[in-house]
Amino acid sequence: YQGPPLAEGSMAVGGTGIFKQQAACPFRAFAQYRLGAAALDAVRPGLNASERGTVLHAALEQVWKELKSHDNLCRLSQAELEQAIHVAAGRAVDDVVQQRSHTVPQAFAAIERQRIERLLAAWLELEKTRAPFTVVETEQWREVRIAGIDVRTKIDRIDQLPDGRHVVIDYKTGRPR
Repeated sequence: YQGPPLAEGSMAVGGTGIFKQQAACPFRAFAQYRLGAAALDAVRPGLNASERGTVLHAALEQVWKELKSHDNLCRLSQAELEQAIHVAAGRAVDDVVQQRSHTVPQAFAAIERQRIERLLAAWLELEKTRAPFTVVETEQWREVRIAGIDVRTKIDRIDQLPDGRHVVIDYKTGRPR
């Protein structure tokens, strides 16, 4: 059996994840992306993996909106860098806690802030080892056409190198697959 085709000019929902699911199981991809079928999330205190990723993205976006470049990052003293990290982690966690105050106790939020601060510190130390760059965009939605299918996807960051080339950064904290 075959489902009806997407209407000409329509946007496929699900971003690039639709291609991964289609390759793994076409029926599941159809059910999830075309029919909107989804498993219910288990309610637990704290943040799930997706929310933790969202917090990290928000913190990195905050840092780079302030720093703007490799040069500015490298000029910061250790105390200034720690302050920038602390502010970015605090804002990102606070935004999620406000939305989920009934399931994210303050003690957990403090632990999450510390986790984000550690990740940001490690990430920014790695960024210091790169060649110079300027951040030109963070967390921007784009519409792209892949194999004739229009999808919306979010680009984590785009850097511009001194020679004018661009580098697309996709944040990952786990093992890349």
